[in-house]
Amino acid sequence: MNTELDSFFKKKNEKGKTIWLCFFSTMGLCGSFNINLVKELKKYVFQQDQIWLIGKKGKSIMKSKGIWNEITLDVDLEDKDINYDLCYLLADNLLKTFNDNYDIKSVKMIYSNFVNSLTFTPKVFSLLPLDKIISESRLDKPKNGSEYHIKPSANKLFKSVLNDYLATCIYGAIIESKLCENASRRNAMEASTKNANELIKNYKLELNRKRQSDITQEITEIISGTGGE
Repeated sequence: MNTELDSFFKKKNEKGKTIWLCFFSTMGLCGSFNINLVKELKKYVFQQDQIWLIGKKGKSIMKSKGIWNEITLDVDLEDKDINYDLCYLLADNLLKTFNDNYDIKSVKMIYSNFVNSLTFTPKVFSLLPLDKIISESRLDKPKNGSEYHIKPSANKLFKSVLNDYLATCIYGAIIESKLCENASRRNAMEASTKNANELIKNYKLELNRKRQSDITQEITEIISGTGGE
């Protein structure tokens, strides 16, 4: 890969700032979903970094945990609003911001990774420069000494698919984040229902004990009163 594309594989300014694309929930009642994301973000974010926020619940939680970074974008994304075109537009804006500003050294996403229906782990993924998984698979000169030619040029080919690649990464992160959000909300509601049922059971038991105690006391008083006559 030639030097013209190196900025997409290497940090162009080590002292620059990072744009964090963060995916939080739109609604509450989803357990520790948002808190876990904020805790993970706090490990990596620096004071000069920018935050592009998806999900209205993120802002208040970040402030409560001491993250006061500049929020450049704040979007509340409903499930019905999720589509590839929106992700493409977002990727295009991120790419232009990265290219036009030397002080932007990287663009990263943080979202919830779905492990199973009970486990979701925060995940950090580098969009720009390209994540090491992508950069490690870049094309190098064949070891057997042969040559290969790319038509159109490698530059044109790379740049033509870069926006689609970024949009696909963002779309996948949104879908996975929404899956984790809904699963987390379901788990929280199941736990709440279980706790509520347990409280109802305990209160009924306590009520029956109190009722039985009152009845026993009344019978005792009646018997005592009858014996006194």
